[in-house]
This record gives sequence, C-alpha cells and structure tokens, in this order.
Amino acid sequence: QGADADLSLHANASGGSSSSASGTRTYRYNCGSLPDHSAAPDPSVCDDPPGSDALQRAVHSSIIEFLRDRWDPHWRDRGALVANFGEVRVLEDIPGVLVESAFHDGIEKASADMRMPDNQALQDPRFRYWLGYALYAGLSRFFDPQAELLPAEPPAESEAKAQAAERSRVEEKPSTSSPPAHTVTPEGGERPGRGFAPWLSESEDKEEPAMHWA
Repeated sequence: QGADADLSLHANASGGSSSSASGTRTYRYNCGSLPDHSAAPDPSVCDDPPGSDALQRAVHSSIIEFLRDRWDPHWRDRGALVANFGEVRVLEDIPGVLVESAFHDGIEKASADMRMPDNQALQDPRFRYWLGYALYAGLSRFFDPQAELLPAEPPAESEAKAQAAERSRVEEKPSTSSPPAHTVTPEGGERPGRGFAPWLSESEDKEEPAMHWA
C-alpha cells in the first residue's frame, strides 16, 4: 500500500520443455477473465489496476531496447502478456507488472547468433546491470515519458569482473579415459570406480585440467 507502481521481478522457466528457451516476457493482470498467457489487450478492454497497461508498455519496451542495444542484438522479445498471477491480482489501485527477465533453465543458446544462453547471462554482472538499467528507464518513462535518463554506462568494476569470469570459466568435458578400479571413500574404505570428469579452466593459473574422480 502507498506505492505508485509495482514491479515483480522473476526469472522464467521452460519446465523442462526446452534447454534453449530464451528471452523476456512481461505480464499484467488479466482482469480475471482473459486467458492466461494471452497477448495484452487494448487498455479499453482490460487495464486493472488502472495504469498497468502504460507501466507494462514502458517497462517491456525499455527492457527489449536496452538488452538489444547494450547486451545482445538478438535478444528475444517473448511478448507483453496477461495472466491471473497472484503478484498482480492483489494490487488493487497500484499499477503492476510481472517481469520474466530470462530463462534460468535456458542452458543452451536459442540460436547460434546469441551471445550466450540465458542461464549464463543471468549470472553475468553486465547483463544484470543492463537489465537493472532498463527497469529504471521503464519506470522513469512511465512516470514521465520525457524523462532524461542518467548516463547508460556500466561500472568499470562490473566489466572487469565479467571479463575475469570469462577467462576463468570452467567447462565440463566428456572423458575417454577409463575410471580407476577402485576409489577410496572418506571413511578409508574402497568402492568400485564409476568414472570421472575433467574440469578445464581457461585461466592463466590452471594450464592443466583438474581431474575429479567420482
């Protein structure tokens, strides 16, 4: 109560239907009558609480604009939709939008042109910066369509951290080696070896893969 607008921030999930799901969706309340996940209608048909349509338009367009301009030109726009979600159903007189920023179970690129999978992007400080900036821009434009935004430049620290993370990213590679006959358990006993996965690091500190038997 007492707020001028409400943004409910989420990461999306495909529910296991796709490992390459990607992109941003936004939702506002469906007025209790329109089908869930249907396209947001004209505000004359449904705009409850009042102002939610304008808030959704401002926030959704800003997210797509800045993520495509500053993060990945191939970022997917999955649409401005409506649904009977609890986060937006109970807002009464406060305009509200639920943002599904990206897919946390999108572990593969949706297309070869994409910068990285959604899951990886969500962990990248540069993506989080531009998503946060887009939310700020959308809210600002909702309250004042002529709002003058602050300079859109990421902090140097975030850029440096992201570059360091890319240099030291760990990847699991399949192994063609045979597992050991037995491995030693923490209690000092033995059990049959099942296999191992070498984790390869691109950092300067690790020139050789680290082998972990399991």
